Amino acid sequence: MTCEQPYTAIWELSSEFGQEKRIAADLSSLLSQRGVRQDRLEEVLTAVGEACLNALEHGNRLRPDRLVEVRMTLTGGSCTFRIYDEGGGFDEAPLADNQAAKRRQSGSRGWGLLFISSFANRISVGFEAGRFYVELLFLLMKPAEGRG
Repeated sequence: MTCEQPYTAIWELSSEFGQEKRIAADLSSLLSQRGVRQDRLEEVLTAVGEACLNALEHGNRLRPDRLVEVRMTLTGGSCTFRIYDEGGGFDEAPLADNQAAKRRQSGSRGWGLLFISSFANRISVGFEAGRFYVELLFLLMKPAEGRG
């Protein structure tokens, strides 16, 4: 897979369940056209979808008047997403400990951060222009393919 020119896209979502599906359809088409393996594509879609759901539900408290913004940059063999919300954010430091504990328990809620941390190659969080963001980096090629 080669991408000579960086490609960027921005989506704005109202904070309502189901809005994350708009991005999934666009990403599936876009990344498939660029030769991303199906298994990696599914990981990207799952992690980005979960990050969007977290922003909608936990960041913006499902208030439709608050927006979630998703910015994607596709460059070469990687793809970076920043998912912005209008909430107070969270500290990424305990993320690893929380995910280890989650693996030991069962239940239908709270798996989003586990999926995100399992599929993204790097996760960071921060604030920009008064909004919280989660940034996800995905390497799109296997190391055996010479990239990654």
